Amino acid sequence: MNDLKKIDVVIIATIRPDILKITLNSFKNKLLNKFDVRVIVNVDPIGESGYTQNDIVEICREYFPNIVSRVPTIPSFSAAVQWCWSQVDTDYFFHLEDDWCLKSQVSVSKMIALLSINDVVSVRLNVTRNSKFTNNGSYAYSNGLSLNPSMMKSAYIKELLQKFDINKDPEKQFSGNEKTNNFICPLFLFYGNLNDKPIVIDTGTKWRENIGFSKWNKTGKILWNVKNKNKNSPYLKIKYKFFIIYWRFFYCN
Repeated sequence: MNDLKKIDVVIIATIRPDILKITLNSFKNKLLNKFDVRVIVNVDPIGESGYTQNDIVEICREYFPNIVSRVPTIPSFSAAVQWCWSQVDTDYFFHLEDDWCLKSQVSVSKMIALLSINDVVSVRLNVTRNSKFTNNGSYAYSNGLSLNPSMMKSAYIKELLQKFDINKDPEKQFSGNEKTNNFICPLFLFYGNLNDKPIVIDTGTKWRENIGFSKWNKTGKILWNVKNKNKNSPYLKIKYKFFIIYWRFFYCN
């Protein structure tokens, strides 16, 4: 068993420094501050102009000095997930993308305690109320793997990697209660009490509106995609700036 003071954190990123800083700040202060963190980050070559992939890696290093990074020449969300997951060494790891803000304190110890239950393979931080999901009277759970911010059992993910299809959406290819040799009845839990409010905020939606950006393209391949609609809109740029200021002020301290 690895030292539970150490944790690998996977970050799937593109070139968008403002929301990345909100993500790193909020999760470091509210979840990861008591752990020896190694960050495994993939930075795809798409996003805001004026910055490089290495700029994003260095921003990660400011918050977590121990970094393993990949800066591919071709963007692919699915390839990014596959590579990051394959680098994990700790028994449990935290999966994170660069566009989430953590609103309140989270106990990693509580997440790991849930993961110590044999059938539990992930514990997710919810973007909606826990009460919207199925529960057994003690905790809420979903019917499949999610790439929302989650603590995951590495042994389960390593088995999924054996049949990972780089040409498919990572969530959709494992959309059901994906069974493996060692996890016949996997459970996907939500963190917290049954009546808890959302604990994370998706900051990426506003960014995509501002810059004209989406995750999937029309060919069906798992690639990042730039849209021209709304791009360079002054109204959306101002709206986005106020959005960034708000989340920095209220949730990054």
